[in-house]
Amino acid sequence: MDTSSPRATLTGFLAELDELFRLIRDRYWDSPSYDGYLDIAARAGRVLRTMDLGEVAPSARIEVGYEAATLLYETLARIELPPLES
Repeated sequence: MDTSSPRATLTGFLAELDELFRLIRDRYWDSPSYDGYLDIAARAGRVLRTMDLGEVAPSARIEVGYEAATLLYETLARIELPPLES
């Protein structure tokens, strides 16, 4: 995921989570598989790399990161974001 700028990070974050939730809903929920789990874990890892979790204990980073990413995504989905060009 491109994190070279705030715009690229935000765009990648939203797109990756959109795809991750779609994958879980459409392919994994009704027929879970190990390959599907690995795909989900890889995508979730890319999302976590956009989060600053340096203040979180290493043992809690994954759980806290997933929660924070989900809450941030839900918040951003409820507000009107400015055009990416601005």
